[in-house]
Order: sequence, then C-alpha cells, then structure tokens
Amino acid sequence: MRGVESRGMLCSARELGLSDDHSGLLALPADATLGRDVREVLALDDRIFTLKLTPNRADCLSVLGVAREVSALTRAKLQPPRSGPCRRPATQNSP
Repeated sequence: MRGVESRGMLCSARELGLSDDHSGLLALPADATLGRDVREVLALDDRIFTLKLTPNRADCLSVLGVAREVSALTRAKLQPPRSGPCRRPATQNSP
C-alpha cells in the first residue's frame, strides 16, 4: 500500500479507498490466497469510465450517445437498444 512492501496489515475499507466505512477492519474471506490481488479477492475489478463533457457535446448526455461515441472511437459495431411501444398502465377508470 502506498508503494511500501508489507507482510500484512490491518485496514478499514475507508483506508483502502473502497468506501467511507471506517467503523472496523475489513475482513477478507477465509479462503483468500496469500499474495492474490485484493481486487480479485473482493471482485472489485470493475471498469469505470469518467466522461468529461464540454457544453457542445449534449449528444453524449444519454447512454446511446455515449455508446455511439465509444463505437466511433473503437470502431466497434454500434448495437442500439431495442425499443418498442409501451403498454398503457391499467387504471380503475380504464375500460
């Protein structure tokens, strides 16, 4: 942690930057293998995209707009979501 080699340490989730919880120590599962990456042990290896938009990119304010942009940048085929008409919810006054 912080570039310092350690043979073990006790940390809260807050100290590891995982959450704001600092009420106690973060307990790893009993079957956690020594030396295994903690991101793998706790299933934390998510992909996070940080989008910084300029005012002229309002098209990227929707999921489809972002998907279109990523598709163009990566040359991947855009697969727009399927959509169809919505059913009108039944109300007491409906026939």
